[in-house]
Amino acid sequence: MADHEPTRRPLGAVARDVALALAAGLWLIAFLPNIYLLLYAETWQGRVFAVASFLFVTAPFVLAGAHKLRRHRKVCAGMLLATPGLPVLLTVLLYAAAPDGVPRPGARVRSVYLNGSYARASLANLLPEMDQIKLGIMLTPYYDARTTDRQRAALIPAAMGIYREMRDDPAYESLGSAMNYSYAELYGGAYDVGHAYTIVPEHAEGERLPLLVFLHGSGGPFKAYLRVLEGLAVERRCVVVCPSFGFGNWGKGGAEAVERARAWAAANLPVDANRVTLMGLSNGGIGVLRTLARDPKPYARVILVSAVADGSALKDLSERGALRGLPILIVTGREDNRVPLSYVMDYAAALRAGGAALETNVFEDQDHFLVFQKRAEFQRAISAWLSRAPATEK
Repeated sequence: MADHEPTRRPLGAVARDVALALAAGLWLIAFLPNIYLLLYAETWQGRVFAVASFLFVTAPFVLAGAHKLRRHRKVCAGMLLATPGLPVLLTVLLYAAAPDGVPRPGARVRSVYLNGSYARASLANLLPEMDQIKLGIMLTPYYDARTTDRQRAALIPAAMGIYREMRDDPAYESLGSAMNYSYAELYGGAYDVGHAYTIVPEHAEGERLPLLVFLHGSGGPFKAYLRVLEGLAVERRCVVVCPSFGFGNWGKGGAEAVERARAWAAANLPVDANRVTLMGLSNGGIGVLRTLARDPKPYARVILVSAVADGSALKDLSERGALRGLPILIVTGREDNRVPLSYVMDYAAALRAGGAALETNVFEDQDHFLVFQKRAEFQRAISAWLSRAPATEK
């Protein structure tokens, strides 16, 4: 019997099969999010984005099969024209509809770029932020076991109510989104480009207003935070600056980013540098304590909301006596399963032992998302504390 050498597949066929396998993996990954977007998006852009994404990940399969239809030239030509022509066309449509990032005349909310520039073509602006947030909340059962169905059911209408307000406000709609910095950090890119949102309420010429510096939590610089803080800015007549810091991991370089934003505001906005309040939400609490550990002098008051604490920074502040007399407000939810009340009370005791003038406000029956779910009550609580908490002497 004659020996036969095994048949070797052409290299091109192997490469095609590998490419198709990778494409199949991408298709499966994109399938569920795009189905959610197609069914539940709040905007037409969200649904167009879902269709374009489907077409992009399906394109390799169509192109791979087109060569089998060479005899049917019209069908083959149509397939090649539509793939990837149609998804590219839809992407151009999304770009044309994306916010231009230019602040509207007289708007009290704006974006500032100390470095870098607005990224209109980024994923964060081709897909409206409200759809990104809704999709993220809906998919939480697949990546975060701590979010219960009850929490998700309460959070979606609360968050979407805020985003619908912004959708109907040209000042907010034109801002676009800064979530691209959050995504960049996840994939090893630059996440600190000196971006910040600002709110400057009406004021007399030459008037100096208190400044509130707000540090966002894990996930990124959601515009919903800005909308919540706008009510506080108008009521208390204070300037608000919200620096963006990637996904919210304030531990590395965060204090420097906060100080840069504060110094810029002091030099460029109508603020009283002696009346600066530093507020941190969730992971933003790490940024607050590290910023104070770096230099507590610029900050007259501190607010920690459902916050994570940095133990080493807290110990350092206590040992230096830097907390003595510093007014600090802690706001948290009794039902918070991300930053439990027992944990918050532990670092509250440490703050009090360090000499801070501490006050706590525990929201009953509220979890980690009280800022959205109890928006009005949260604003009143912060406003009332600011009205009575004396600023430390500078």
